[in-house]
Amino acid sequence: MSTEVRNFQESPKMAPEFIMMSGATQELSPLGRVANPVHWSLSCLDADCEIGSLVADALTAWSTGAGRSDFLVGMVPSRLIGGGLVGGSVSWEALSRALPAESLIELRITAHELARLLESSMQESWRSCQPRSTSGWQVSGLEFERRCGSASSAEGMLRLRSRVTGAVVVVAADTPVGVVTVASALELFPSQLATPVPLPESAPRVVADYIRSHSPLNLSTTPARLRTSGCGRSACDTPMLKSVTSALAATLPGLQGDTRTMRDRMTAPMPTPLHASIASGIVTASRSPAPCSARG
Repeated sequence: MSTEVRNFQESPKMAPEFIMMSGATQELSPLGRVANPVHWSLSCLDADCEIGSLVADALTAWSTGAGRSDFLVGMVPSRLIGGGLVGGSVSWEALSRALPAESLIELRITAHELARLLESSMQESWRSCQPRSTSGWQVSGLEFERRCGSASSAEGMLRLRSRVTGAVVVVAADTPVGVVTVASALELFPSQLATPVPLPESAPRVVADYIRSHSPLNLSTTPARLRTSGCGRSACDTPMLKSVTSALAATLPGLQGDTRTMRDRMTAPMPTPLHASIASGIVTASRSPAPCSARG
């Protein structure tokens, strides 16, 4: 693949030695192995999830070169995560279903701006569970807790992992934070940011290198990176969606890591009214009182 820096504003899509063409990929050899399935789940829509954390971790690990900010995070819009990975060998085809072939950019943002962005996106995704348009993020290098009814400032809920010490700490509101993300996510950040820097690599290639270098990759259980407290039940945590996922599990094998993108499964036309409501993307939260939830 050419390593030239592409114009991310005009052409964020990478071309495509690994995009499916005529039913086959240009690269057929396995990328590496994952010891266990890397799941896509409903928490991908309103919090963090296994496949999303893997992608964000890969971006952060690839981007930790000299001269970058002491605080560097990886962020990927949740709506771009198409599905999980089955255990065993990982192919380009499987990776292309899980993640679109987009180029990367790096930008700078303050801790205050980052906290506001996460607060807003988590609030919206908590209220509406829409696979193709969720406003949520998959993240690495940070922890954030959204607290409904709390008097705490947004900055106090955000903690960042130091590249120097490895500790996860609360930082000052004006602390600069480096963000590595996909080019199409630029429109989701504050418009007054300095011009982002295009990076000479694509998201699938970075994830492939990460899997290869850790093969066989064995994801350990980690604390949730994005948490919501005191906000009632998420729109994704409803009897309706539980029924839908149960039906999908019964009719489509490998619900959480599979041969078809999870977004396609969740939005595919189905015969019953219950499934049709998911297909149309209309799933809203019930605002009736419910126990505090923490999804992740």
